[in-house]
This record gives sequence, structure tokens and C-alpha cells, in this order.
Amino acid sequence: MICPNCNFVTENDVAYCPQCGAPMAAASNDPTNQPQVQPQDTAQMPQQQYSPNAGYGTYTAQVTYNQQMPQQQAYQGPLYCKNCGRPLNPGAAVCVNCGVAVGVGNQFCANCGNQVDPMAAICTHCGAAQQGGNYGGVSQAKSKLTAGLLGIFLGLFGVHNFYLGFIGKAVIQLVVSILGMFLMCVAIGGLMILGMWIWGLVEGIMILTGSIPADAKGIPLRD
Repeated sequence: MICPNCNFVTENDVAYCPQCGAPMAAASNDPTNQPQVQPQDTAQMPQQQYSPNAGYGTYTAQVTYNQQMPQQQAYQGPLYCKNCGRPLNPGAAVCVNCGVAVGVGNQFCANCGNQVDPMAAICTHCGAAQQGGNYGGVSQAKSKLTAGLLGIFLGLFGVHNFYLGFIGKAVIQLVVSILGMFLMCVAIGGLMILGMWIWGLVEGIMILTGSIPADAKGIPLRD
């Protein structure tokens, strides 16, 4: 028998439930008298859906492609001739007014075209750096005496031109002198060496007398 009050299972011949004391007269072994547990209606329960982003905020990045990046202008080189101060054509290698190579000279500023002191470190008109003067306390001017003596004694090998930066002339003098030494057995070898020696001697004297006043960069020679 099953107690109708507490569902305690007892023997069939008891009159009261030993668990709760309720009368057992109405109880029976019929399963239909047992309390039924009603299943919960799953249709009424809220359905929990899984979301991979649950609990996290959503971040949206906005990228703007319409912004114009500043364009860096390419270097155009010197604007004015340093020898005569006239404007230079874009990409020119030689000034069409005086015939001097671009960048050679020390009388005018290559940035603004105004006349400058040959020994000035900067242009007083625009502030552009000049090749003359001292940079960081170290003078870039070559010695006139050194260049002249190299031209007189070693001029056939172009040593003085290597010292002043005139590489083209220096290579010609060196190569012709070496070829002349290999051709000493014939008359042309001696003439080649003699010609290079005279060339170097003349340039050495010109350097000492001031006829060649500056090096290949246009920096005046110091005494």
C-alpha cells in the first residue's frame, strides 16, 4: 500500500501510515491512485540560443580611402649657375650662359642665384648651405702650395689633379705616362712622357700663380 499523503510504501494490512500517521483506508495498490508527475511543457520554456559573440561587443572599423597623402617633390638639383648666377634648365649638365658645369663655381648661390662670399658656409639671402667655408670646424679647402708642387714634380702622373678632384684629366695623364714607359724603346714613348710632364709642369705653375684658383668642387684653394 502507498500512503496517499506522503507516498510512503507500507504493508497492506496497516490502518495508518507509519511515516506520517495518515489513514490508509483510501490507499490502494492501484497504480492509477499514485500521484502522477506532470511533465513540463517544453513549448512554454524559453529557448536559449547559442551565439558565438554572446557577451562581446561588436567593433566596426571605418577606413577612409579618400584622404590624399602629401606628395613628396623630387629633388630638382641646382636652380642657378654657381659661376654666373643665371637660371639653369631642368636636368641640364652645363650652364648655357657661361658653359661651366652645373655645381662648379663659388660666386653665386645655387638655390636663389644671389651673389655670395666664396668662403661663406651658408647663403645670407636664403640660408642654403654653400661649398665654401668651414663645415663642423674642418676646412675643405685644398692647399695651393701642395697642389702646385705636385703638379711640378709629379704632374706627368696626374697626382695634382687627383688631389684637386679633376679625375678625368688625372686619369688621362696617368694612362698616357704609363703607356709611354712601355713604349720607351721607340721614339713615341719618350714624346708621350715629355708631353705629360710639360702638361703637369704648366698646371703646377698655374696653380701657384692663381690661374687655377679652385678645386673641382669650386672651393677656393687656401694659401
